[in-house]
Amino acid sequence: VSMFVWLFGLEPMQAEFAFSYIIIILSSILIYTLIKKLIADKNIALLSVLLFIPTGWLPIVKYMEFTTLVMMPLFLVTLINFYHHQNLKNCIFLGLTYGLASLSHPVAFITTSWVGTFVFGYLLFFKFFQDKVLQKEELKKYFKENYFYFVYIYLIGVSFALLYWWKPIFIYH
Repeated sequence: VSMFVWLFGLEPMQAEFAFSYIIIILSSILIYTLIKKLIADKNIALLSVLLFIPTGWLPIVKYMEFTTLVMMPLFLVTLINFYHHQNLKNCIFLGLTYGLASLSHPVAFITTSWVGTFVFGYLLFFKFFQDKVLQKEELKKYFKENYFYFVYIYLIGVSFALLYWWKPIFIYH
């Protein structure tokens, strides 16, 4: 919002109200993308956008609404991308959104940590057992290949979050 003030020469409160519309547009795109990835139906995705974004959200002047409308859908979209395609690019994007979510609201950090833990547990253990016949060597190989992605995601997210949380946790006891 401060960049919005600087770019357009607005008063801070005016910029906050104007930026609310950008948040709604961004959130609509994220919700559409999320539902389309989950259900693969454009009509249901459009209806979901209309149901998720009521006009009661405007103006968005608190960080909780921003977290609800932007950060959580963004985390879920990147989590689904990682779930379907476990590679370094999706790993980095998921780590960054994990860190950004923790910067937007402390409850988002807890929520994304729990959701991520459940999904990673599923990917590391249950998905392997469903997809393959259990063989010790294959299990070791699968675990080694995928374990590092989860460590990278956690390290990227926590490192990014510590940009803000370092001082409140370790300096200002």
